Amino acid sequence: MFVVKDLVPDLTHFYKQYKSIQPYLQRDSVPEDGKENLQSIADRKKLDGLYECILCACCSTSCPSYWWNQQEYLGPAVLMQAYRWLIDSRDQAAGKIRKEMLENSMSMYRCHTIMNCTRTCPKGLNPGKAIAEIKKSLALQ
Repeated sequence: MFVVKDLVPDLTHFYKQYKSIQPYLQRDSVPEDGKENLQSIADRKKLDGLYECILCACCSTSCPSYWWNQQEYLGPAVLMQAYRWLIDSRDQAAGKIRKEMLENSMSMYRCHTIMNCTRTCPKGLNPGKAIAEIKKSLALQ
């Protein structure tokens, strides 16, 4: 990434990629009580290790695939957030829309499982596992 000053990188492209995965709850219907989207304890537990990401981009900047293909490959941080929205039981776009966004040769399949992303995450998260889970879910659809 381009360095703005000292240790401050320009994250403009990174945040554009993050925005491209539509990181927000998408629903076609309103909850029955009209108040909140309830989630079971088991479904909520699936999000552990994903929602804690602070989008520092340490994992993306440590990824050789991201260095080589930064314009097209989304990178570990963005893909981990994409997986977070794919498995959220409250989201109704997960089945088709979100998976279609990732179905191309560059968005996700440039990951070569080097796992630098997992080693460098300051929060101890595992973006490599999230990417593998996305690949698995796309293969089984």
